Amino acid sequence: MIAEALRLLRIRKGLTQAAASKLEGAPDCRTLSHWETRRKSPSYGLLRSYLTSLDLDFRDFQGALEQVEGTAPKRLQDGLEKLEQRLDKVERNLDKVERHLRQEPAARDPEAIPARRRGRKPTSRVIVNG
Repeated sequence: MIAEALRLLRIRKGLTQAAASKLEGAPDCRTLSHWETRRKSPSYGLLRSYLTSLDLDFRDFQGALEQVEGTAPKRLQDGLEKLEQRLDKVERNLDKVERHLRQEPAARDPEAIPARRRGRKPTSRVIVNG
């Protein structure tokens, strides 16, 4: 949640990671990027320094945390709905495969399928070498 809150505060200020890092006096934006992608967490002192460089304080940070925490259940619900849709699609495809496998072997034989359906052009001429 800290990563999302830091990103939210930076975006509210209308800053890129590079611009926010320059305000803080960092040589590049890697540190901030690591904080926002959860690779690393800022120490209390670094967090305080960062918030101060954005003209923010811990009340602002707390408000951002509360806002991000409020959106977490919605994001989880959206993710679950997408997974359910994918699962439904997989189940429908599995049903098709099972129906196909229950058919008579002759019906499944690729040679029994007309040439046009197999992607080949039908041959109607007989070529004789001679």
